[in-house]
Amino acid sequence: MVNNLSAHPTSVTPKTVFIAEIFPGRHLAEFSIDLANTPGALADASEILSKHNVNILSGFHDAARWSFFADITEANISADQLVQDLKGIKVISDVRLQEASNGIQVDCLHYPVVWGQRRVIMIRAEQLSAILNRIRAMFGEDGPVAKVMLFAMGEAAGRESFRMMADEVSASTAKKELPNAMYLYSACGWGIFKAIDADFEQGSGTVRAIDCFECAPNQGEKSKPYSQFIRGHIAGLFSALFDKRIDVVETECIACGDPHCLFRLGPKEAN
Repeated sequence: MVNNLSAHPTSVTPKTVFIAEIFPGRHLAEFSIDLANTPGALADASEILSKHNVNILSGFHDAARWSFFADITEANISADQLVQDLKGIKVISDVRLQEASNGIQVDCLHYPVVWGQRRVIMIRAEQLSAILNRIRAMFGEDGPVAKVMLFAMGEAAGRESFRMMADEVSASTAKKELPNAMYLYSACGWGIFKAIDADFEQGSGTVRAIDCFECAPNQGEKSKPYSQFIRGHIAGLFSALFDKRIDVVETECIACGDPHCLFRLGPKEAN
């Protein structure tokens, strides 16, 4: 059965990861507040901060915790007094504080980093690209060894991605929710990926990638499609999804000057 899949939302904005804030000359602080999962709890805590002229810079919130970086340079009470005022709210059970008077506040109140119940390790795109490019430099950019190694790395990661999805929502649901599954690429910062079509019976399909992190640094500089790691990741993901070995060919690539990367999927021929 062939699925014609919906488009990725066109209105997207950058997502800032909670790691650090740098404002030289300002008195910064990191707060982590344990609060009840009830309507108005966040508003009650925010009211205290606003009353004392605390400027919230960035943060994250889940059902049990609100953590954020704040500029307390202009606060009308000390950071310790702020903690006591926050603890005085019925819905707040604990407050942790870390101050940085030098204008550099790095998150030191949270570990490990998790997505669901699984540990996450964050790395900048430039760092990962440097790792992949070192392999290319060692074994030759157009050589078979580098291509096989990068593809195999991506394929293993793609299969693991499907396994994790299947553990969370079941394999059948993961297949039905393929458009949402493709959003995981953009949610993780790899690029905006869309499965244009997918034939589960034949094991074929097409994936389009905008701003693919592997190819973007070389935009318009290459004569051949550049992606090996992402090509492998798509092959691993769809091999698990289709429950058959899938081959992937990149037919268009932004490294070659194309507007996007395009990957054609088909059954892998038996050797």
